Amino acid sequence: MLEQYSREHIHPSIFDAIDGLNSAALAGENAVASTNMKAYSAYNSAWFAAHWKGFTAWMIGIVPTIGTVPFFRGALDMSKPASAAIFFVALAAWIGAGVYGWERTKKDITIKELESIIPALELTDSQKQYLSSVVAVLGSKILDSDQKHSWLKALYQALDNAMGLEKIHREMRQVIGGSSHAELLSEVDSLRRRVETAQDGQAKLTYAESLRLAEGRLSRSEGMAAQSERIEAQLELTRQTFLQTHESLSGLTIGAQQSIHISLDPLRANLSRVQSESESILKAIEELNQA
Repeated sequence: MLEQYSREHIHPSIFDAIDGLNSAALAGENAVASTNMKAYSAYNSAWFAAHWKGFTAWMIGIVPTIGTVPFFRGALDMSKPASAAIFFVALAAWIGAGVYGWERTKKDITIKELESIIPALELTDSQKQYLSSVVAVLGSKILDSDQKHSWLKALYQALDNAMGLEKIHREMRQVIGGSSHAELLSEVDSLRRRVETAQDGQAKLTYAESLRLAEGRLSRSEGMAAQSERIEAQLELTRQTFLQTHESLSGLTIGAQQSIHISLDPLRANLSRVQSESESILKAIEELNQA
């Protein structure tokens, strides 16, 4: 039996991305097209391999459902309206069972499904690196089940922290108009030149007002620039940790030997550092907002 993994093992954001792709496909949207279609088809094949028994049982269930009409009318001499009503009740139950089964299969995923669907998903860099590490862990021949779950838990937390930092980073950019500190510096320099070179008096005044507003945004940005840089550094550390995990596990082969212990200490050390830095960054940002 293929081992399945739930949202407890793999970050919920990955399941959300898969659900979004499935919904788009069912709605006939263009989200699953051209380059994505091959990956999505492979995913469907992997899904069927994992759930073919339940799917087949559900499909077979349509036979007795359709047979309700002749059975109740012939064997029980039931009236046409009554037998039709029973048929529609049975049909609704059959459809309901299919919907329930489909929703149930969306709560778990096999490594084959995961590997197949990755190219078709819209993911952040952190999510892509995380999934690469997850696939390496699940596909490892030298980790036993307990070790795999320990690695999955640590990777899960690492992605959770990274996504939290990415959210803070986006919010910080929105506070200063969606621009980075470097972009604001360039914008202020450009406006200063326009103020200096404008020939028309009204245009010069208008550019000067724009400059004043941009300098205000720059002033707020300067207070957050250091925190933004720290966030970027922590995201890079997380990315390198994911890459190291993938490289370490992918490069280890032991043939038919039994599983061996591979230390989680480097990953846990980086994870602890990112968590600590995240708390420090959040505190610093809160102080800046209150200033």
